[in-house]
Amino acid sequence: MRLTVRTIILILASTFFILALLIILNQINEVPYTSEQKEQDSLYCDRKEPCPPQHLSFLMRSGAANVVGPRLCLEGNLILSHSMQNVGEGLTILFVNGKTGKVLRSDHFNMYSEDVTKLMEFMKDIPPSTLVFVLSFDDPATKLTDKAREIFQELGSTAIKTIGFRDVWLFVGANGIKGPSPFEVVVKNDRDTNKYDGWPEMAKLEGCVPLKQG
Repeated sequence: MRLTVRTIILILASTFFILALLIILNQINEVPYTSEQKEQDSLYCDRKEPCPPQHLSFLMRSGAANVVGPRLCLEGNLILSHSMQNVGEGLTILFVNGKTGKVLRSDHFNMYSEDVTKLMEFMKDIPPSTLVFVLSFDDPATKLTDKAREIFQELGSTAIKTIGFRDVWLFVGANGIKGPSPFEVVVKNDRDTNKYDGWPEMAKLEGCVPLKQG
């Protein structure tokens, strides 16, 4: 089959357009997190009630279908968000020093299409007194195994036993905690009560975590 000159031109034009679009998208993904973006995002970090001394202030949000992703603020500063490119679908987890409030490390784990091994490796050998912040987005549970759930249970979660497909789950636990954590909220995925089509409403959790003394 012969191609006309016009057809060849259209194919070349389409190819160049696709390449140009890919280059633009790649550049967008590599744009650094600017001070202007940080200032704008920090507007979401305001809490009305201050925390007492030796407590760590936090504010967490996630949900609103699969559109509004995880956002975590500590001491009025944005730590995790899509604009900072350090969150993702599944579970986003942050470790914080339970004595100083210093951020240690974070990562996110796709619980729908990835293997749970990466999550299990990240959760190994958590230092004593470490605070663990967990924010779900999209699906937090499909690849969760019983062993993975036990890890969060040991950190103080009571809801982890029943976290299911598309539930919104926010949680703050600690390595060495005695008893259940007071910082946990779950919005269940229920087609009879979902605010969005097939999705529960956004969840919010905030409070003051006591820092360990000594």
